[in-house]
This record gives sequence, structure tokens and C-alpha cells, in this order.
Amino acid sequence: MSAPSNPRCLRVLAVDDDSVNQRLLQRLLEKRRHQVIIARAASVALGLYEPNRFDVLLMDVEMPGMDGLEATRRIRTREKELGLLRVPIIALTAHTSDEVRQQCLEAGYDAYLTKPIQPSDLYELLERITAVKTVPASQTTDRSETIFGHMAGQMRVIDAAKALAKLHGDRALYAELVQLFLEDCRALQVKLREAISSKNALLLRQTAHTLKGAAGSIGAEPIADAARQVEHLVVCNQIHEAFTGAARLMELLDQVPAAVAALSVQAES
Repeated sequence: MSAPSNPRCLRVLAVDDDSVNQRLLQRLLEKRRHQVIIARAASVALGLYEPNRFDVLLMDVEMPGMDGLEATRRIRTREKELGLLRVPIIALTAHTSDEVRQQCLEAGYDAYLTKPIQPSDLYELLERITAVKTVPASQTTDRSETIFGHMAGQMRVIDAAKALAKLHGDRALYAELVQLFLEDCRALQVKLREAISSKNALLLRQTAHTLKGAAGSIGAEPIADAARQVEHLVVCNQIHEAFTGAARLMELLDQVPAAVAALSVQAES
């Protein structure tokens, strides 16, 4: 019988412009005792790539400025120029179409992880792509667990039970993600209002795309679905319908503070 592979920590560069996704990736990776560096932009990731020896890169596909596709192409070019070993790069994206998947492969990505990120999918993919057994997650607790200690049932906007199931019951992590989403909502609402008032379809699509992934991570499925529809309508050039959907999306976002407050009350009762 062959001996099992030795667990080891991985050095991971995670590239994502959304704070909810950043925190989720950091916590999930650190639970497996991996060393994580977060980059908020593809240009930052390029600066970190060469001086550091990473075992794997997690690269968001759609980001402001340089996107993940271009960053990945530049990394692959640099590897060839300098004779460097090929570092595995995993695409992070809310898109699920075969077209986007093919674009990722052609740019030089090695694998594909769909948002909202599922812990089991992340761990299994890391293990497969790096050919190592990752360290089992350790039990963690912190103060935020007491705030959302007993969330159950389905809220109108946020389904905490569903989100917790995807996070393997990690209430502390879920509480952090909810608070981050609540903070991000303010800025995203400003962008959404700006897009609606100025009839800026590009800004509308970008904002909807960000909301789609972040909302899905906390179980805010009505928001994720509405954002997904708005993004799709813009892509299909159904602009009038897209802005009609944006108004509905704004209504849902207005309900987020009350929904989060209800979660806190439920935890205390």
C-alpha cells in the first residue's frame, strides 16, 4: 500500500477586487493553514508574482482596469521569457458559459472555480491542481460567532441557513461576510444610482456583476438573481429592460440593513 502524501501549506496569491470575496478566500485558505496574500487588482498581482514563489494563484476574471485574462496572459509570457516553472492559475468567475470557460483556458488558466465559492470545491480543486493533500481545517471561534450564533430559517432577502450550509456551519466566517456585504452595499448603491441616473449601461453591468457574486456568498439569492438578470440584459443589449431591473435591484438592496438587523435579533432570541 502506498503511503499518503504529506500535508503541506501552500503559498497562495488570491486576486479579487471584491472585499467579501477577499475575506472569504482568506478565511477558507487560512483554515487549511495555507499562507495567503490578497491582491485587490491584477496590476498589483503582477508586481507580487515574480518576487514571490507562489504555489498557486486564484485570479478573478473580471476586474476594473486590467482583467484577469490579461494578467494571466502576461504571467504566462513572463514564465516563458525567464524560463520559470508554470504556476497553476485558477479562474474565479460568476460566469458559467462555455465561452467564458474557453476564454480562460486560452488565456492560460489551468482550472475554473465558479462564484459564489463553495469551500469543498475550493479545497478539492487546490488539492487536485497542486497534487498535495491539504491540512484539515481546525475549529475556530471568535467574538462574531456569538452575534450570529443561532441563525436559522429563511429571511425575505437573506437565507442564512442556506449560506451557512455552504460554509460548513462556520458562523464566525458568515458573520464577517454579512458585515462586509452590508458595508459594500452602501458603495454599490451609490454606483447603481449613478448608473441609473446617467443611463450608464457599462457601469450598470459592472455593478450588477459585483453584486451577483457578493450576494450569493451570504445567501442573498433574491439580490444575486436580480443582479444576474440585470447583467444578462445589458450583455444582450436590452438596455431599457436592464434599467427596469436595476430599479428592482435597488429596492432589494434597500432591504439589506433591516434583513441584517433581523439576523442579529434572531441570534439573540
